[in-house]
Amino acid sequence: MPHSTPETITIPDLLSYCDFPLSTNTNIKQCSLATDKWMLSVSILSDERKAAVTGIEVGLLASTAYPNCDLPILRGCADFLHWLFHMDDLTDDMGMKDASQVAVIVLDVLSFPDNFWTRMLPDCGHRVRARFIEATAVFFQGVSRQSKLRAKEAIPSVEQFLVLRRDDGGLKPCFALIEYAAGIDLPEKVMKHSVIKRLQTEANDLVVWSNDIFSFNKEQARGDRNNLVAVAMKEKAFAMQEAIDFVGEMCHARLRDFAEDRKKLPSWGNPIDRDVAAYVQGLADWVVATFHWSFASRRYFGDKGEEIKRHRVVELLPSRVPKISQQQRNIS
Repeated sequence: MPHSTPETITIPDLLSYCDFPLSTNTNIKQCSLATDKWMLSVSILSDERKAAVTGIEVGLLASTAYPNCDLPILRGCADFLHWLFHMDDLTDDMGMKDASQVAVIVLDVLSFPDNFWTRMLPDCGHRVRARFIEATAVFFQGVSRQSKLRAKEAIPSVEQFLVLRRDDGGLKPCFALIEYAAGIDLPEKVMKHSVIKRLQTEANDLVVWSNDIFSFNKEQARGDRNNLVAVAMKEKAFAMQEAIDFVGEMCHARLRDFAEDRKKLPSWGNPIDRDVAAYVQGLADWVVATFHWSFASRRYFGDKGEEIKRHRVVELLPSRVPKISQQQRNIS
């Protein structure tokens, strides 16, 4: 028997379970103004999208994810995040079916003389640069796979989706920027260590899984099933609130995993240990930054973010997907 659609959903309490300290870069105001201005200058946007640029609060996300770098470095990180959000919105709207269309958008932004890549290059260590390029390529591949699934209206299993989401969520290049922001360039032997790899995966999961909770309302309204909550509803026959609670429990478990693995970091001696500590703190910064920013931004909850942050109840948006009659379903 199908579950009835509720009028409200309650999002899980993630903030109380996360004891990572939240820090904010002192350059937040200058960065926010500059990065929004840059995004508006490099993209042809509708009036609605122009208004959304400032509502995303990219400067806030960058300033809490990279709280200790100076303004030029922070700007590079913020501009990249703006570009990621722009990519996400365009691929959602266009229903892209291959990576060549994604490449057009990439080249469009990078063709401008003043872009994040040209500004980042002088301050990137050679290993960081290589990791950033590789991670960005993985992101493109993930977006392409996501688009093909959308075109086929295919819903993967939960386990398959978790693997896909780690690539198409865009966190891998963002994590490479942790080194850029901290002015470090960790050796490959460190980045390939099993504990570091687990911490990266755990932080990635926490950001994208929580994002799927926060963005679920607007995505279900437009019929977008590229969301862990929707995938869990399909596979496990959960009601909507059951699926949201399920993903919330997954996040709680991941927070515990991260805390335990952080205790298992080996020692490589200084200065590597100092740089590793900065990198792992950067992963934690990304998690707690996302948890708080998601309510401050207008992207998911409009102007009700702070209210929802307090009581966690979200009024479900009506579906904008045209209803298909049973006869039409049989024909298709």
